[in-house]
Amino acid sequence: MTNYREILRLHSLGLNKTEIATSCQCARNTVAATLQRAANCGLLWPLPDEMSEVL
Repeated sequence: MTNYREILRLHSLGLNKTEIATSCQCARNTVAATLQRAANCGLLWPLPDEMSEVL
């Protein structure tokens, strides 16, 4: 399962998409899509405390 929070956290630390994909054991395209979706929604790291893990 993809850890979307970890992708956002690593991105905030300045890692590139390839480094994030390697660390999270997912595809680079997954990282790119996650970052694009987060940007479209205006999400930045750290995420708000009231944002839960539940879908």
